[in-house]
Amino acid sequence: MVTGAFTGLNLSLRALYSSRRALNITSENVANANTKGYTRRVADFRIFGENAAGTSEPVFGLGADCVSATRMRDNYLDTKIWNQSSISSGWSTKNDYYVQIEKILNESSISDLSGVLNDFYSAWDQYANNPSNSTYGYLVQNKGLQLTTYFNETATQLEELQVELNNDVKTKVDEINDLSERLASLNAQIYNCEVLGGDASTLRDERTLLVNRLSELGDVEYIEQDYGKLVNGNVERKVTIKFGGNPIVVHDKDYKLELKKRIGKNNVEDIEGLYDVTWANDIPLYLKSGELKSTIEIRDGKGEDQSDWVKGVPYYIKQLNDVARSFALGFNEGIVNGVRIGQGHAGGLTFNSAEDATEGEGIRFFSIDKLSSEELINVAVTDADIISEYSYMNAKNISLSTEVLDDIKNLFKSYTDVTNNNDTEGINSVLAFKDREDFFGSYNLEDCISGIVTTLGVDAEIAQNLYKSHDSIMTQYENQRDSYSSVNLDEEGTNLIRYQELYNAAAKMMSVFSELYETLVSII
Repeated sequence: MVTGAFTGLNLSLRALYSSRRALNITSENVANANTKGYTRRVADFRIFGENAAGTSEPVFGLGADCVSATRMRDNYLDTKIWNQSSISSGWSTKNDYYVQIEKILNESSISDLSGVLNDFYSAWDQYANNPSNSTYGYLVQNKGLQLTTYFNETATQLEELQVELNNDVKTKVDEINDLSERLASLNAQIYNCEVLGGDASTLRDERTLLVNRLSELGDVEYIEQDYGKLVNGNVERKVTIKFGGNPIVVHDKDYKLELKKRIGKNNVEDIEGLYDVTWANDIPLYLKSGELKSTIEIRDGKGEDQSDWVKGVPYYIKQLNDVARSFALGFNEGIVNGVRIGQGHAGGLTFNSAEDATEGEGIRFFSIDKLSSEELINVAVTDADIISEYSYMNAKNISLSTEVLDDIKNLFKSYTDVTNNNDTEGINSVLAFKDREDFFGSYNLEDCISGIVTTLGVDAEIAQNLYKSHDSIMTQYENQRDSYSSVNLDEEGTNLIRYQELYNAAAKMMSVFSELYETLVSII
C-alpha cells in the first residue's frame, strides 16, 4: 500500500508538471499569435520512460510526461513557398521597373514624344506660310529646342534608372551576403542547442524568416540532413542552403558573392562601372528567378535574342537613340533608311549672302552637343561618310546646330529661289519625309514611336499578369502553411481549458495522495 501511495504521488506530480508545461506552451502560442514568423508549438506527451530516439522502454501504467514543445512546420510546404516566392518576387520587380520606364517615357502626358513632334511640325507649317515673319522662325527654333530637350532628358533619366538599378544590384548582393552570414551563425547556435537537448524553436523560426527573405532575392534550396545519433541519443542534424544552385551556407560556414566593376561595356548604351556578380574565383552566378536576377535583367537587357530576351533599359535607350539619329539624318540630309530621298535642311538657302541664289549654305538644323554644321559633318563628302558621322549622335547629345541657335535667319526657306519668300515647296519637301513608310525599316516615324510605347506596355502587362498569377499561387501555399503552422486562438483557447482541467485534476490527486500518505505514516 505504501508503494502504491508513492507511485500515485509520483504519477500526480508528473501530471502536474506536464500540465503546467503544456499550459506554458499554449500561453506562449497565444502571446505570439501576431508575431511575424512564429510557428505554433504543440505539447508533446509521451508515455513515461519513452524518448524521441526510442532507446528506452516505456513504462505503461505510470502516466505520461510533456517532454517537449513540437514545432509545427511542414518542410514540403516551406519548399513550395520558397520556390514560388522567388518567381513571384522576380516578376514583381520587373513590373515595378517597367512602371518607372513608362513614367520616364511619359507617353500618357501632353509632353510625350509624339506630342512634341507634332508641335515641331506644326511650327514648321506655320513658318512655311509666313517665311518672312521672324515670329514663326523663333517658334520653329523654340519647338526644335523642346524636341531635343525631350530626347536629352528622357535619355538622361533612363541612364539614371540604370545607375539606380546598378546600385540596387549592389544593395541586394550585400543583403544576400549578410543573410548567408546570419544563417551560418544561426545554424551553429541551433546545432549547439539541440546537441545538448535544448529547445531551439525560436532560433529555427528566425532561420526560417531569413530563408524566406533569401528566397525572394533568388532561387534557394534548403537541405536539412541527419548525420546519425549523438552519444546522448539526440539526432545530429546539419543544414545546407543553396543559392542559384551553389552552396551559400554549409552548416556554420557561409560563402559570399562578389561584385566586380566591368572593364568596358556589354552594350554601347550602358553607363560605365556596371557590376558583375560572381562567386569567389570568378565563378558566375546563375539565377533562375528572384529580385536580383530581375534587377540585373532590367539593367542589362538588350532584348535581342533568346539568350537575352528581356527588354531592359539598354533596349529602350537604343530605340530612343535610333529614332533621334534617324530623324536628324532625314531632316538634315534627306537620307532615310540609308537612301538619299532629297536635299534636307542642309540643301536649302538661308538668304544671308549674295551667293544664296546659286549655292546652299549646307546648314544643318540638328547637331551633336551644339556643334556647327561644319564640325558635325567634318570632312564627309559621300552619303556613306555622312551616315558614319551621324553614328555618334544619340538621344542624349542631339541638339540644334550652332547656326540655328545663333540666328533664325539660318533656317532655310527655299532650295532654288532667293527672291520668293513665299515659296513653301522646299519646306514641305523636308517635312514630308516623316510620313515615309521606310523611315525606320518598314515603319514611318509615327508607327516607330508608337511601337516603342506598345512594346513597353506589353512587357509591363506581361510582368504584371505573371506576378499576379504566381502571387496567387503563393498565397494558396501560404494559406495551407498557416493552417498548419500558425496560431489559431480558438484552438489555443480550447487547449488552455483542457490543460487547466488537467492541472486541477493533478493537483487534486496530489492532495488526495498526500492525505493518504500522511494517514499511512500516522498508522505506522
